Amino acid sequence: MTSRRSGVTLILVVLSFLAGVALLVSVHIELGQQRDAVRHQEEELPILVLRFERSIGYGGFIHNYKNYVLRPRETEYRDAAIENHFDALAVIDRIELLGEQFGVYTTLAESRRTLKAYRAQINWVTRLHAQGAGAREIDTIVRISDAPARREIDVLHEEIGEVMRRRLSVIDRRIEAMLVIFALFLLGGMATVFSLLGRDRERLLARLRLKTQDLEQFTSIAAHDLRAPLRQIPSLIQWVHEDLQDEGLVLPRRATVNLERITARVRQLDTLLNELLNYLQIGAREVKPETVDLGEMIPAIGELLVPPGSRLRCEGQMPRILAVKVELDIVLRNLISNAVKHGPPIGVEITVRYRSRRGLHVIEVADNGPGIAPQHRERVFQMFATLGPRRPEDEVSGVGLAMVQRVVRNRGGSIAILDAEPHGAIFEVSLPKL
Repeated sequence: MTSRRSGVTLILVVLSFLAGVALLVSVHIELGQQRDAVRHQEEELPILVLRFERSIGYGGFIHNYKNYVLRPRETEYRDAAIENHFDALAVIDRIELLGEQFGVYTTLAESRRTLKAYRAQINWVTRLHAQGAGAREIDTIVRISDAPARREIDVLHEEIGEVMRRRLSVIDRRIEAMLVIFALFLLGGMATVFSLLGRDRERLLARLRLKTQDLEQFTSIAAHDLRAPLRQIPSLIQWVHEDLQDEGLVLPRRATVNLERITARVRQLDTLLNELLNYLQIGAREVKPETVDLGEMIPAIGELLVPPGSRLRCEGQMPRILAVKVELDIVLRNLISNAVKHGPPIGVEITVRYRSRRGLHVIEVADNGPGIAPQHRERVFQMFATLGPRRPEDEVSGVGLAMVQRVVRNRGGSIAILDAEPHGAIFEVSLPKL
């Protein structure tokens, strides 16, 4: 019930968080559009001023007006000047409208007055030419000062620019404030979610610890209760042999073989129980790492597991490494034991190599056995999996490689199977350095 309430609360928090994010994103988009519009208008103003200057400057109204004064017979200059006059008025209208959009209501009255005066002087130029006046005389008579108009345009330009800068500054501050609110909202939402998840995690961990303790207790009791009668079976068989000898009786060959098979099966079952118990205890308790001398550990394991007529050798230097000794012993012991059990009856060759690679200890155990086909390389790590028939004399539980893989993965490492040359298998174990 508590878990269900926590789930509903978490869903509501996530939905509220997503709604808040959507709202903040929409506000951010709107402010961004406003800023883009202001920047577009800010870019338009200098273009309008440049257009105005061209319409009245070189190549524009004044240029054509002066040429008409000098060349009265070339009336195309007069027509071009009149056209430039209307174009300049249109630009003035646009500049004034742009100013109104930014709250600047100054009109370009001087500019309009100057253009109107110049336009009126065109007719004077025509009459003065008809009266025989020279170009210098005409220029003196019709000259008009455009300084007030230029100052007026410069002032309006500065006013609009200042308003634009203030408006952009306000929009930028709003965007910054919105980003701060978004960050705080995001952090608050994440903190709430993590708090809920943390409480659920603690509850789950507590339940998991209880179940783990129950499982450990159960496996210990089960292993003890199962192994106690198993250990009595070889003793009972031995007593049968002793009673028969005392009575001077001899068991038939078939009965003797069957009793030996019973003893072998009991050893296999006892080995299986030991391996299962070890498998379940992997990672159950934290063990401190210590310095392990591979050059000493590997030969010691070989003395116990490698039979006469077979050989275990270390290729290259075996260093001292920081590791959990009991786990490293499980890995090496099971890999070497696996090579012995599945190798040729006589002449097993096992080679162990070590190398350091990018923060990893890499240990290879190679053998001259039959090898493992690629399609079976995942299966061999499964519990109770064996590729060949089990011989009665072999204490093969089918747990060893599964235990190796669990130890390696529990430490964040990996294990892979490669082909050996000319035949055999290589088990490559990679363990993070501690």
